[in-house]
Amino acid sequence: MLVASLSLAPLAAPAQDNTRSFTVNGKTLRLPLPPDACELDANVPRDRMLLTALDGLAESGKNLKGSLRRFANCGELTEWRAARRHQVPDLVEIAEPAQSASASERAAWLIGLRGDRGSETAEHVAATWSSAAPEFPGAAGSVQRTAVVLLEPDRDDRALYEALRARALVNGRPVELAGVTAWTMVAGQPLGLQFWTAWDGNGAVVGWLSEEQHDLVDRVLGANGEERRRFARAARAPRSQRIEREERPRRDLMSRYASEIATSLIGAGVLLIAAGVVGSRILRRRASIRG
Repeated sequence: MLVASLSLAPLAAPAQDNTRSFTVNGKTLRLPLPPDACELDANVPRDRMLLTALDGLAESGKNLKGSLRRFANCGELTEWRAARRHQVPDLVEIAEPAQSASASERAAWLIGLRGDRGSETAEHVAATWSSAAPEFPGAAGSVQRTAVVLLEPDRDDRALYEALRARALVNGRPVELAGVTAWTMVAGQPLGLQFWTAWDGNGAVVGWLSEEQHDLVDRVLGANGEERRRFARAARAPRSQRIEREERPRRDLMSRYASEIATSLIGAGVLLIAAGVVGSRILRRRASIRG
């Protein structure tokens, strides 16, 4: 999304998060807005459609108490506001969970949230959803959510991640979304971080959303004095080494046919070597005849 390009000159400094302070239950938190994200504005008519959709999702889930930040990818939001984009842009919400924390320590709170639920890897969920995505329990046209799937809770001791599908209403039109929710605690305050993207039937999006959420959790905790464990998105890698979200289909295609591509390259290399050997022999024979 945001990238830095390679050049012989020194790299420019990466864009910084736009961080704002909020007071929640007497605690002052710093919440970052990534440099490639723009905050939704209730004064913009088409933004209000997205805000209303997020309100409906929160009400259907009954798991969020109040929203702190809601934002979208800047490029996608610009096209959405100009009515040049019909697909809902990627949406992120940082909110206060509805359930009160029963433990002051994050580790204990996360253990309580996890309970005795089983979990799946993002790769398994991606494969399962691609072949048979979870169904909505209610009637078509209404706001609905599927049961959540816990993602690899042992991978990150600072948050729990859950995947789900949802149906939202955007200006009265049903829209299907895939989402990953991250639950974490910052300075003793529980937070819910939700990332939504348009559902296109490809379960691989779960893996992408999970990575984005790990990055966002790292940003939020880093903004509040904890050690960062991941590179900031703007500084992760130069453009030539970065796979952008728009390139996910191409990346998936390359990985799907990796063995065939490798075999073709090897075969082409063998043919080139053989052609070189034959060519050199012909040249040596002509040289000996002339001599």
